[in-house]
Amino acid sequence: MAEEYIEPDTIVDTDGQVDLLGQYFQTLHSIVEIALSQDIEIQSLIYDPCTHNKIVKKAIRLRREFICDADETKCKGHLELGYFEDISELDKVASWTVVFEASDEFKKISYRRACKEYKTDDPLFLGDPDLYQSIRKKEETGTPDFELIDIASVDFSGYPNEVVKTTKGFARLCSDLDAIIVRVSRAKWPSARTFIRLDPNFFSTDQPMARFQEDSIVPANPRWFSDENLRNGDCDYGRYELLKRSATSENSHAYLEREVKDVRSLEFHAKRSEPGYLSMMIEELPRSDDSSGLMVGRCIHLDTTDPMAVAPSEAKIKHLDLAINVYEDADRQERLANTLQHGKSAKASYRTHLLRIEGIPFFAVFEFSYMFFNSKCLLKEMMEGLGVEILDELSNLKCGQNSDPLSH
Repeated sequence: MAEEYIEPDTIVDTDGQVDLLGQYFQTLHSIVEIALSQDIEIQSLIYDPCTHNKIVKKAIRLRREFICDADETKCKGHLELGYFEDISELDKVASWTVVFEASDEFKKISYRRACKEYKTDDPLFLGDPDLYQSIRKKEETGTPDFELIDIASVDFSGYPNEVVKTTKGFARLCSDLDAIIVRVSRAKWPSARTFIRLDPNFFSTDQPMARFQEDSIVPANPRWFSDENLRNGDCDYGRYELLKRSATSENSHAYLEREVKDVRSLEFHAKRSEPGYLSMMIEELPRSDDSSGLMVGRCIHLDTTDPMAVAPSEAKIKHLDLAINVYEDADRQERLANTLQHGKSAKASYRTHLLRIEGIPFFAVFEFSYMFFNSKCLLKEMMEGLGVEILDELSNLKCGQNSDPLSH
């Protein structure tokens, strides 16, 4: 059943005049809350508002009052798509501008909500309270980490994409965790302790429709390091960038990754603090000027307690994490100004783990990288820099010389 929309109070400035800009942003926020609470895409809500027609029309009417040349330029290509027919050109520009600005706000709020610690009053645990007891316990203290749930407590076999079955109904994976990663890891390492991030804001007693997936990833059959020790060569840091000059139509994969997927760089840092402990971090960063004010990094962290003398083919990962690091506003620039060369760099505005798996082969880091990161071109260059035999699935990519790698 749709929520009843309550008209927000009129905002008045100090001179007694209606503050149209303030009222617009209040209305925009209301639209985002409707989309979040009812699991509706922003564009669908604006284009076909149904019971929310009043609030959507109000947002368009308010935004029309301060349309500028920059708005018209940004919307120019979208005006040819055939949406928002039978209205004036100005209203079409206003409609698309509302879509863009609501989408940016939706993205901000969604990531803040997705990264918050689990609480007993989250919809997920209100729907199935038993899941709260399945939250991962930290090894050091035995206290809950409030981020991940033991995969043994849910059933994802026989359900589409990100949908999982609980004892009381249905939950779903966090949107940044591709279901194929979970399914592949369970198929390959069924006995490995595995923890996953479930969306704390979603629960349904009825099986929901799966989200549309733009593409699916076919897992690689990798061939890894030569039979040497875990410190293959002396390279423990690297940075690779997708450069605009190389992301051309001739280098189709690089072009897609830079111009469509907005990937900009891939960094890794490996450190053996003692003979019996090695940790490694890899982070992929997108463009830093997204209109939402966010830069969402995809991060892999792992460690192993196998000594240097152990061959990679025999080594085991103690644990491997997939996570997202969200850098907002000024934190974006701080992260760009600091690399992973000396370990962890700038602190994320907020972050969360998506998956944790324990006791798997060391070589699995590249398989997870292939499934998790958006840029296959930069992954290929990183593997070349590490002296790793390139996967067959990466060998024919049209990447060109995409980056000016830094490595030490």
